[in-house]
Amino acid sequence: MSNIVWAFATVGIKSEDLFSTIAGEYRRITSSVEVQTMSNICWAFAKLLCKAETLFEAVAGQHKKILASGEPQHLSNIIWAFGKLGCKSEILFSAVAKEHKKISKQVSSEPSQAKPSQAKPSQAKPSDERQLT
Repeated sequence: MSNIVWAFATVGIKSEDLFSTIAGEYRRITSSVEVQTMSNICWAFAKLLCKAETLFEAVAGQHKKILASGEPQHLSNIIWAFGKLGCKSEILFSAVAKEHKKISKQVSSEPSQAKPSQAKPSQAKPSDERQLT
């Protein structure tokens, strides 16, 4: 799922039906997939300016899982997507703000950082992603 919407967003094709269907899978997306998948999906929605309030609320509800993943790129993509779409999730942004020291250490130990406007989603191969059934 995430690779499909990532590809559509990468080439700039906005399919309302496809993105609506994916957004409708918010329970499965947030309960049974990796943080990387949520990151890629959020990035794709934001890239094409597709608002999906229920999906983004469900992702925000996974703030503990997102932060526990320890992956600054995934967190960055998710937060960027929320900002791009104007999704003001107090629970997500508060959780991220509380982890500023941990996040700062993770980011400073990485060799190079893309600017937020240049952030790209993690590029998992389809075989790297759990299949949603």
